[in-house]
Amino acid sequence: MVHVDALKQSGLKVVSLVDLDLAKAQRVAPQHNIAHACNHIQHVPAVDLVLIATPALSHQQVIKHFK
Repeated sequence: MVHVDALKQSGLKVVSLVDLDLAKAQRVAPQHNIAHACNHIQHVPAVDLVLIATPALSHQQVIKHFK
């Protein structure tokens, strides 16, 4: 969760955590005071910024959901 810590230290509020493993997302999110956890980007609330922490080959698939 290095990304989450860095974002918070920068003054940003992390509002959602997405992981293919829903149980993992639901377990980890509260540990970092993230109110929303889900297993698909279609369930992410409206956001101003998206950090994609996946292999580069999957970035385009993720980005298209936020256009």
